[in-house]
Amino acid sequence: KLRNYCSFAKAKAYVHRLKLKSRREFNEYKKTGKLPKDIATSPSGTYKNKGWKGWKDFLGYKKQYKHTGPRKP
Repeated sequence: KLRNYCSFAKAKAYVHRLKLKSRREFNEYKKTGKLPKDIATSPSGTYKNKGWKGWKDFLGYKKQYKHTGPRKP
C-alpha cells in the first residue's frame, strides 16, 4: 500500500517536539500507536532525497558523549 506522507519538514517538526534522543526511542514511540499515520515509520527511506540528513537531524538532538575511562594515546 502506498501512503501519502506529510512533508519531511512537517514530520521533522513533529518529531522534534517529542524530544526523542535515539532511533531506538523513535521505534519504541511508533509502537505505542501515537505516531500520526501521515508520518513515515521508516523515515530514512521515505524521506531519502527529500531532506533526510540522518537520525540526529531528524530527531533534533546532539549526541552527548560521556568520558568514562582513560583516553587512548
